[in-house]
Amino acid sequence: MFLVLNKFLPFAIIYHFHSTISYPHAIDIGMDMLEIDCQLTKDKQVVVSHDNNVVRTTGEKVLISDTNYEDLPCIQKGLKVTFCKDKWCHSDSEDCQIPLLKKVFETFPNVAINLDIKEHNAELIEEVLEIIKKYDREEITVVGNVKESVTAAVRKKAPNIPTIFSSTGILKLILCCYTGLLPFVPLKDSFLEIPVGSVFRKVFGDAGPWYLHLLLRIYDGLLIRKFLFRHLQRRGIKVYLWVLNDEEEWRLAHKLEVDGVMTDYPTSLKEFVLEADCKYPPKRN
Repeated sequence: MFLVLNKFLPFAIIYHFHSTISYPHAIDIGMDMLEIDCQLTKDKQVVVSHDNNVVRTTGEKVLISDTNYEDLPCIQKGLKVTFCKDKWCHSDSEDCQIPLLKKVFETFPNVAINLDIKEHNAELIEEVLEIIKKYDREEITVVGNVKESVTAAVRKKAPNIPTIFSSTGILKLILCCYTGLLPFVPLKDSFLEIPVGSVFRKVFGDAGPWYLHLLLRIYDGLLIRKFLFRHLQRRGIKVYLWVLNDEEEWRLAHKLEVDGVMTDYPTSLKEFVLEADCKYPPKRN
């Protein structure tokens, strides 16, 4: 177990919002982990950004892959919170530069980091793994992507770095679970990190088509299951849910006895678990 949990909380708090402006605050209030995404600039610098096109965070239609690092636009001081409908966050900080991955590692040398390599790019994968090794972070960094090709490349090049289930891995997990084969199938990844369908239904509201809401309910019915999570946990696999931003979602996470919760509001989540009846983790059988 590479992630040390706060003894007062029933699960780890993983900070999801991608901005070094707010990282120090999240660390100060007791967050356990940073969740970040990586892209590669034209001059081969690994930067922390979810999108290659930075229009959402900077307001400018610029591709990171086509731009040198020093020419990237600054992050806007007001950003929409993706997984909270009609919510925005604001900052008065002057430090609005898109951060380099190595800078994050230097600033938070002992903080566990969940790292999503956003593109299947051999150079990006190689650079990320080299930086992880350079800063001696193999045991406190989890790496992966929704694409199995990225996760497989990481496992091949750095077998000692824990990896995340890809979408292909999750599909295999579901098939094995409901055919009864799961106990007999070896699992290569160490972390199951999945969204909760009900979160997306809240974000979409009435705007989403009926069949999307139906598919999300089916998804939750198949995958957001305590018996599945317990099986994985017994095999040493950590289970994280994302992105949970309100009390209803946090209570669900506690009921399911997951190992970690990704949130955009670490302060509110910490206050919730300390004040509510889920202050201590339930005893698992």
